[in-house]
Amino acid sequence: MPLPAAVTYLLGTTLTALLYQRGGMALHGAAVALDGRAHLLVGPSGRGKSTLSAALCTLGCTLLCDDAARVEPVDGGWMVFADNRRTKLHDATISALQLHHAAEDPVGDASAKRFVSLPRADADVLPLGGIITLAVDPSATAPTLAPLDPLTAATLLLQRIYRGQIHRALIPGARIAQWTAALAHSPGVRRLARPMAPAPLPADTDTDTEMDPYTARNSVLATARLALGALHSACAPHTA
Repeated sequence: MPLPAAVTYLLGTTLTALLYQRGGMALHGAAVALDGRAHLLVGPSGRGKSTLSAALCTLGCTLLCDDAARVEPVDGGWMVFADNRRTKLHDATISALQLHHAAEDPVGDASAKRFVSLPRADADVLPLGGIITLAVDPSATAPTLAPLDPLTAATLLLQRIYRGQIHRALIPGARIAQWTAALAHSPGVRRLARPMAPAPLPADTDTDTEMDPYTARNSVLATARLALGALHSACAPHTA
């Protein structure tokens, strides 16, 4: 592993261990800010979390955190904390989203990604507005968005704990289950399923195929607009 990538990995691991030692929690995902609330985008590697967060930032959102999202219960709700990580994107994604002006130096690892500076949220911590879990549906021809029941949501969130092996070593299992169950209930969790290749991510999965920039841009923005609609819905005031 090249030195810059190794330093990034070790620093992230060390900070995660310190967070867990003091009883904190982090999910493997990005978070964007909209209308004073944080919205988590969680999923395994290669599902397009960074691509979706970058696309949402081109549609009016701002970036709160990337890769590791620290969440903590506060006064009956959940708060999401900002970090200073830069988003990492493939050149094809940068081209599709027309982010050449924001592209910076290569990450320096086997991923062949570049760092990208996206608009950052002004706040250091924001209340949680919603959670979107990312999935791939090979049979789909368009992205779909659907609510998850609390049990399914808790199971998925449990699988998305950042550096889960460290978390399990430092936090009792019953406490982990309690946290994820509470997080699954507040607020609602949705599943965003995309077609097999909705974004230019040729190096992220074995199943996705590279698309031409025009098709890729339209496809990823269609997914982002669907997600943005959910974010606006979560931010809207609820009336009886």
